[in-house]
Amino acid sequence: MPPAWVIIALFVIGLLIPPVVRHFRRRLTHSESKIRGLVREVYGKNIVSEKIVAHGHAKILVTGLKNEPLLQVQVNLTKLAIKHENGASLAALRTIIGLDRGQPPLI
Repeated sequence: MPPAWVIIALFVIGLLIPPVVRHFRRRLTHSESKIRGLVREVYGKNIVSEKIVAHGHAKILVTGLKNEPLLQVQVNLTKLAIKHENGASLAALRTIIGLDRGQPPLI
């Protein structure tokens, strides 16, 4: 077993890392996975990187892009999943996600 000071040092380092930077390791809910799929559908081949980070209880999808007006899009998967579970259609959420492209949404 490592010395107590090593355990304490690792614990303190863990506290110093801001929660936004910590990668989210838990699974996405079914609705959150659907929202991630919508982001992939909207931005398609222009996605160059993707990571999910935790911000409190929310799971944020941070997507790096190429050939788009924005270089990065951050989508709150948890918030949009709750909207979907409360009745918002996937088509409406897809339109909201696509508004960041600077182009009129496809209908």
